[in-house]
Amino acid sequence: MKKLFLAVLAASLFLLVSCGDNKKNDPKEEPENDTDQISDEEPSDSDAENDEEPVVKPDTDPAEPEPVEPLDCENVADGMNKNLMVSEYPRHFILRLPENAESMEKIPVLFAWHGYGDTADNFDSFLSGLVDNETMPFILVVPESDSNRFGLQTMQGLEWDMLNITDGSAEADMFDEVLACIGKKWTVDDKHIHVTGFSAGAITANSIAQLRSEKVASAFTYSGAYFSDPESVASLDDSMGLVGSLIQWPEMEADHSAYTQVLVSGEAGVDTWGMPPIFSIDFNIMANKAAKYLHDFGHDVILCNHGGSHTVAGPTTATMIQFFSDHPFGAPLAYEKLPEGYDVCKIYGDEEEPETDDDPTQPDSDSTDEPENDENVEPDSDEPTDPENDDTVEPDSDDTVEPDTDEPETGDNE
Repeated sequence: MKKLFLAVLAASLFLLVSCGDNKKNDPKEEPENDTDQISDEEPSDSDAENDEEPVVKPDTDPAEPEPVEPLDCENVADGMNKNLMVSEYPRHFILRLPENAESMEKIPVLFAWHGYGDTADNFDSFLSGLVDNETMPFILVVPESDSNRFGLQTMQGLEWDMLNITDGSAEADMFDEVLACIGKKWTVDDKHIHVTGFSAGAITANSIAQLRSEKVASAFTYSGAYFSDPESVASLDDSMGLVGSLIQWPEMEADHSAYTQVLVSGEAGVDTWGMPPIFSIDFNIMANKAAKYLHDFGHDVILCNHGGSHTVAGPTTATMIQFFSDHPFGAPLAYEKLPEGYDVCKIYGDEEEPETDDDPTQPDSDSTDEPENDENVEPDSDEPTDPENDDTVEPDSDDTVEPDTDEPETGDNE
């Protein structure tokens, strides 16, 4: 099924993403004589007796995958760990350990998935400096994507198995295998297994949270989406055509564990990615639809709009770690009112009604001198009419929280 899916996707997008970039199709890279011209040459005297032999032979047989040495979980260590076998395929991941990992009775684990065109090596810096934080020391896992298996080499970033997961998810399988592997050396705190990611990595993290809701305690994602939400997919069909129609996720189970989640995005029309006018995705729209979707399934959701473009911004990584510490497995939202660090956020479903000082059904004794001031038309004078003073509007750019200086440059990546 995935092979058929990728074949259709390749056929629909190949000209858009690889035309002019694929060196195999670049005339400058081709020899002056192609193979047909070579094969049409007159044979030499030495070849006359062996005219059944090809004139041109390849130097070697077609390349075969080199055998790999599977990762022994007893040797897993801080840094890049290669060739963890996941469903007979080798996968790589970066591991970062707190200094006192050997003496910790239980250790929280945080998975972080990188975005389009990014790498595990680069995205590692997003959180690696915080593994020894005082709030919640943790093991950091940064998976490396596999474009050769799950996507197109000309479309780096679609290598995560995140588009059609109705027949299973290789990333969810990797999540399971990594947890099992590190659990052989350290005791994982099964109440504190968390996921995060940016863009394509956020979509992947969301898919893991949904598919492994019995393990994921809470999620905190930047510019992601939930493709199990029919309304989100419908909006993709409007803007992404064939691509949107090919995305397939299983329905969210009604009796799943409703983990708490923070959804962060930028401004509508600005936090976007795609190849207009063929397709595009607006992550602000996706975040708002995902918030409603999750809330309807019993999740507590914090929805944030940092007001910027397609980048990591808004709540800081320190705020994220505090959120994970406050939300172990099965815990509801720990905040009645959002604490410091959530200046551009709100608790979804907890919007306040406009306040009025007077009962609108009673006449205002001080208003008798005002001509034609009937109660059915004009609002009270203390109701905001200027959008800049309306509490319900999105925060303006001055309220945007910039990312920590140690966060990766992700503005050009998905």
